[in-house]
Order: sequence, then structure tokens, then C-alpha cells
Amino acid sequence: MILRDWREADADLLRSRYDTEQRSWRDDLGWDTTWTWATVEQARITWGLPGLLALDDERALTGWAFYMRQGATLHVGGLVASTRETTDALIDGILRAAGGMEPVACFIRDRAEGLADGLLARGFDVERFLYLSRPLSTHPPAGRSISAITSEGTSGRFAHADGPGAASLLRAAYSEVSGRHFAPNGTFEEWSQYVAGIVGQGGCGVFDDAATRVVRDDRGLQALALITSIAPETAHLAQLAVRPDCRGRGLASTLLHQAMVIAAEAGKQTMTLLVGERNAAARKLYASLGFVERGSFVAARCDPARK
Repeated sequence: MILRDWREADADLLRSRYDTEQRSWRDDLGWDTTWTWATVEQARITWGLPGLLALDDERALTGWAFYMRQGATLHVGGLVASTRETTDALIDGILRAAGGMEPVACFIRDRAEGLADGLLARGFDVERFLYLSRPLSTHPPAGRSISAITSEGTSGRFAHADGPGAASLLRAAYSEVSGRHFAPNGTFEEWSQYVAGIVGQGGCGVFDDAATRVVRDDRGLQALALITSIAPETAHLAQLAVRPDCRGRGLASTLLHQAMVIAAEAGKQTMTLLVGERNAAARKLYASLGFVERGSFVAARCDPARK
């Protein structure tokens, strides 16, 4: 197995790989990643986005990966491999780039043979996220009102001024363990960056402020459903969260139904989402609403300073 710097690769070779990924994301997940791969290639050829190519003994390409540093952490943006040997070689190459001292993290589609096992074997904390979907309809379920929420709170659209409130809500809704893949240290600043990535930076599709719904009371946000558009026909639930003291009132399911109806009225045919495999309560909710598994992602983090 030979690893090479992908910044030296022929553009036509990588373009064919991007095309393969684009078709796979579209066909398997209903996700249009045209902009994503164009941005990755632009970064590779302009400022030198680092990455690796894996070649077998016959010099045939068997896998590739790219990564970047954000703050003190090296983030893996993608890793594709056709064999377990290739996966292991790419992980080891990324760890060498990190120098064994800085944290390494990823939240990537499971497109490499033996990815989760390879990360576990190298000391990563690994969690699988299930990618779920369901068809949309402009008609709410029988017997369910999607307008009224509670006597204490009212539902409405998300405003950009809600960013700090959304960060505070997510920080309260997630434990340190369950939120580590979004805000590694659970700080307000990290959650603010995470919300900004969804709302203003295309981190998970194009933010849909019409379908995004929140519930407010006199203390701020009680609950939120952050919605993005990942394809002309596909809406994506980027986050669904309820303040701990407001749970048990059906806010999550009601907000999600509101978002689904609004997205359907705008022409969306499918709603998708990601949910942690260990999150039994959320998985039960989504199953009750008709969501089914369509794929999976791998979230992982290795922090040498915490070992």
C-alpha cells in the first residue's frame, strides 16, 4: 500500500471520484453534494487542502481522504476506501499528519470498509449515526393539530437573532457525552459555532428558515427544529431539541410535524435526519413517525491529551 499527497494528483482522476461520490450520495441518501465536491476541489487546488491517495501494488487507486485543521483539532472531511487495508492505511496516514499530539475528529459517511473498527482499534471514541428518511405530505396526521403548542409557549419561524438562544438550548438539551461530536467541550462558544455552521455556512445543506420552527416563552426558546435543504426534493432535519424542563409535552413531535408540512407545501418530497445509534428515545420517536433507515455515518474522536 502506497500513500501519496492528493494535492499532487491529476484533477481528472479526482473529478471521476467526486462524480462517483456525488451519484452515490444522490441515489442512496437523496442528498445533492455537487456544491460540496466543487468546494473541496477548489480548496485542494487553491490553498492546498491536505489529503491522501491510497494506491495498491499495481498503482491502482483504492481510496482517498482529506482533512483540515480547525483550531486545535484535525477534522477528517471524508474517507473512502474499497478494502480494509486501504482504510487502515488512510487512518494511519491521517494520525501521522496529526503528529500524535492533537485531537482528531470526524463525522463522515460510512463509505470505507472497516471504518468504525479501524478507528476503534486506534483509540477513537466511535458512535454510529443512522440516516433516516420518510416521504412528506401536506396533510397533518389525523387528530393532530400542528398550530397550537402550549399555553406557556408559542411556535413560530426562526429568526437570525435566535442564534444565541439556539446555542443555549442545544447546550442544555445535550449532555457532555451526547453532544461531544457537535461541541467537544460543551461550551456556549462551541455550540454557537455549530449553529452558525448550520444557519449561515452551508454546513448541512442550505438553511431553510421557512420550515425551521421554534417554540418561545418568556425565558427564550423552549424547543427548535432546524431544517435545511439538501436537494431540490429533500428537506433535512439538522437538529431537533427541547429544553429539559419542557420535555414530555409533545413539543418535539409537534414541531417536526409542522416542519414536515411546511417543507411539503414548498415542494419537498422527503424528510431526512441523522440520529445517534445509542439514542434510544429519539430513535423510538422517529420510528413512530414513519422514518426508516437509509444509510449510516460514523462520528469519532481521539484526543491524546485525555488518554
